[in-house]
Amino acid sequence: MRVAHFIDSLRAGGKERQLLELLKGLLRSNIQVLLGVMDPGDFFKRDAEALGITIGDIRRRRRRDPFVFRRMWQLLQSYKPDVIHTHDWMTSFYALPLAKALGVPLVNGSIRNSFHRNGLRWDLERLLLCASDGVVANSDAGLRSRRFAMSSTKTVIRNGFDDSRLTKLRPPQEIRRALNISVEKVVGMVAVFKDHKDYPTYLSAAREVLSRRDDVVFLAVGDGENLEACKRGVHDCTGIRFVGGSKDVESVVNIFDVGVLATYREGISNSIMEYMALGKPVVASAGGGTCELVTDGCTGFLVPPREPQILADRICQLLDDGDMRRRMGSAGRRRIEEAFSAHRLTTDTLNFYETVLHARRTA
Repeated sequence: MRVAHFIDSLRAGGKERQLLELLKGLLRSNIQVLLGVMDPGDFFKRDAEALGITIGDIRRRRRRDPFVFRRMWQLLQSYKPDVIHTHDWMTSFYALPLAKALGVPLVNGSIRNSFHRNGLRWDLERLLLCASDGVVANSDAGLRSRRFAMSSTKTVIRNGFDDSRLTKLRPPQEIRRALNISVEKVVGMVAVFKDHKDYPTYLSAAREVLSRRDDVVFLAVGDGENLEACKRGVHDCTGIRFVGGSKDVESVVNIFDVGVLATYREGISNSIMEYMALGKPVVASAGGGTCELVTDGCTGFLVPPREPQILADRICQLLDDGDMRRRMGSAGRRRIEEAFSAHRLTTDTLNFYETVLHARRTA
C-alpha cells in the first residue's frame, strides 16, 4: 500500500509528534510513505529524514496560495498513492479536490481537539470532513465536537506512545544541574505557549503553591507566541523556570514529581501521555479528551478549568504524599501500555485504511 501524508508543518507540536509515531509504525509494516509539508520547520524535519521518508515540498508562500494545488498535484501524480491522509484542515482544503479528481480516497485526520462550533473555520473544517472518504479523531470528545457519531468511515484512533523514546533518557541529576535545580521536588507543564493552553492558570497555581512551601520548583516547557507575556507576568517569582522547547522532553519530564496540563478543550494530549508513560501522576483540566486519558483519582486528578486554587490544592496533595504519587504514576504507566501504544495506533490506522478502500471499491 502507498500512502501520501500531508501536514502543514513539522514544527514542535503534538500533532507533528503523532504523525512521526504513525509513520514509524507504517514503515515497520512495509507501507510505502510520502510526506508532503507546507512548512518544513526545523523541529521534526531531521527525525522525518532519518526515517528515510521522501519529503515533498508543497510550501505555502502566503496565506492563500493557489500554487499549493499545483505542487500537491505534481506530487500525487508522480507518487500514485492508494490513500491520501491529511492531518489538519488546511492540507485537507488543498488535497480534497485533488483526491476527488484522482479517484483516491482521502482520510481526514484534522480533529485533534474538542472545540465546539466557533466561527467560519469550524464550519469550513466540518464541510471538509463531511466531504472526506474517512474521518479520524484522536478522541471521542473530538468526534462529538464536530457533530459526528462513530460509523464505519468516521472513527476514533487514539494517540500512541512509542516506549523506545524512554531508552535514552539522560540522568536526572544531569538535567537538574543543567536547569540549576537544587530543591527536592519538581512540578512541570509541557505545552506550547498559545491561547488554547492555559498557562495563566498554571502560573497562578504555581505562585499559590510557592507561597505555602519552599521545597519545589515549577517548570514551563515549550515555546510560542505567548511565552514572553507569561515570563513578564511572573518575573518576580524565582521558583518558576521557563525551559523553552526541548527535543529531549522525556528526560525533562523524568525529573517531574507531578505533571500538569492546564488547558481548555483538548483532544488526547501528548504531554499527558509522556507524564503517564514515565510514571508521573497528572493534574489536568477536566474536559474533552483529557477525561478519556486521565482516570480521576487513579492516574491523577481532574480539576475544573481556570481554577488555580483547586489546581494548587491538588498539586500540594500529591507533593505531600509520596505513596499516592507512586501509586498513581504506576497506574498511569499501565494505562499507556494497555490503551495508548504506538502498535495500536499503527494497527488501527491500517485497518481503517482497508475499511475506506473497501467502501470506495464497493460504492
